[in-house]
Amino acid sequence: MLADEDDNVFCDDDDNLVYLPMLYPSLLAGMQGAEAYAFHSWPSFAGETWIRVSKDGERIQLDGHVGGATMCDKTKVSREVTQAEWDALVQSVERAGLWAGREYPQRRGLDGHTYKFEGRREVTRCRLSLWCPSAPEIIGLAKAFMDLAGATALPGRSG
Repeated sequence: MLADEDDNVFCDDDDNLVYLPMLYPSLLAGMQGAEAYAFHSWPSFAGETWIRVSKDGERIQLDGHVGGATMCDKTKVSREVTQAEWDALVQSVERAGLWAGREYPQRRGLDGHTYKFEGRREVTRCRLSLWCPSAPEIIGLAKAFMDLAGATALPGRSG
């Protein structure tokens, strides 16, 4: 499903409008630029991570927090991103099918982590939220965000 700028009205596969109340605001809210992507990891028993990358003309900026071993651990990150790094992130986004609305299997259980990805191109938005993802494309996309932030391990996973 693709979201509109209100972030709570979606078009389903038959182009019917569907209202979904949002429990969490968009990580992309307030970000400048025509294209932007975000990654949010919420492990059950470790620090939360969120990373946002946006392109505004020639300027590409990353900001966020990378979680640590405990729920309170986090490190702030902010830096300029090169065009080559941006291109690699966009390729990971395409491989993961973020804009295609691809569905992935999810495991069940109480202990794990949620990965949420968001994208925006002009006013078109997309979101993908997965519990304990294992698909290589999704792990690769999460790793692309973490690499840009200078982190050494994926949230909710060792290594």
